[in-house]
Amino acid sequence: MGIDLAIGTASIRAELRPERKVRRALAALGVGLAVLLASSADAGEPAPVTLTEVASSVRSQRLGNVVEVLRTEAESELVAIDWGKRKPKRRVSLSASLTRLESTRTQKTLQASATVSATLRDARTGALLAILEGRAQAEDRPNAAAAAERDALKAAVRQAVGSIPEALRRMQ
Repeated sequence: MGIDLAIGTASIRAELRPERKVRRALAALGVGLAVLLASSADAGEPAPVTLTEVASSVRSQRLGNVVEVLRTEAESELVAIDWGKRKPKRRVSLSASLTRLESTRTQKTLQASATVSATLRDARTGALLAILEGRAQAEDRPNAAAAAERDALKAAVRQAVGSIPEALRRMQ
């Protein structure tokens, strides 16, 4: 069984299989829908900040491809920014990097921490505009290390990307 979603020329297909995959597919479908809706709402106007580069200096056996997780979370957070009257006067490119992802297990809990570093550059000239950092911790059951790491990563991305409007406001 699958779900197809098409808006304009873009489309998403989510295959629904066993229960765990259903949740993952629906989450991916939701992120994709948010991106499609945001891009179709401003079809004539490009986004003020574009994610141009994603990297990681760390690996995670629990999360698999952390670069893709980072990319998905950063794109989702960018779409969620309400620019309103704070829209930057120039196009800006965002580079994000996962610089730390660690887990510490005790008898009762597992604590994960993540750090995401990001840079904002003028899209035309490449000039460095701002350096941002997001740090976060998450705690969960000892057997839920992947969930704790994902939550810490999401929160660190939210903190870094969420500070973009204020960083750009200070520059103008």
